[in-house]
Amino acid sequence: MNELTPNNLEINRHIDMLDNIAVRYESKWGADRLPQLVGPDLAAKWKAQCDKLNDAIQRGDLPQVADLVSGCIRGYAALDNAATAAGHAPNPATFFEGVHPDSGQVYRIALNDFEARRAIKPGVVVYSLHEVIRLLEPMQLVNKVKVAFPGVVVENVNGKVNWKEGDPMPF
Repeated sequence: MNELTPNNLEINRHIDMLDNIAVRYESKWGADRLPQLVGPDLAAKWKAQCDKLNDAIQRGDLPQVADLVSGCIRGYAALDNAATAAGHAPNPATFFEGVHPDSGQVYRIALNDFEARRAIKPGVVVYSLHEVIRLLEPMQLVNKVKVAFPGVVVENVNGKVNWKEGDPMPF
């Protein structure tokens, strides 16, 4: 399925839709963990569904891919429900947390948007890594300084410089 035919593009669209769902469930439970948390019958049905989907993708069978992707999406929900009903807990949210030294504000930076939603806590400011990147991109002068002086620590970017005194030297 290497050619970019309309059929293959549509198959890729379905695969992308399933990949987005898979990322959500794997972020919640861990990669390939859900089938291990459910009974053997449901795990076998899941594996069979995935095998059928992979075969349909290889054959370029768009109607079957579309049908099997829908089944996989329902399958993820069934795995999620079964794992929860069996008393298993999702992986805890993954994030880095820090406290601003002056304001005391707590910040969390999560790997992705899904993890950011899971990291929400009252009074805590939560960003995804993508949001942090978007915030840093306009700061090209600071970014150039970080590249030119590896290891330098940014302490302030408010643009207020005391040109008479300069910055205190750490030595």
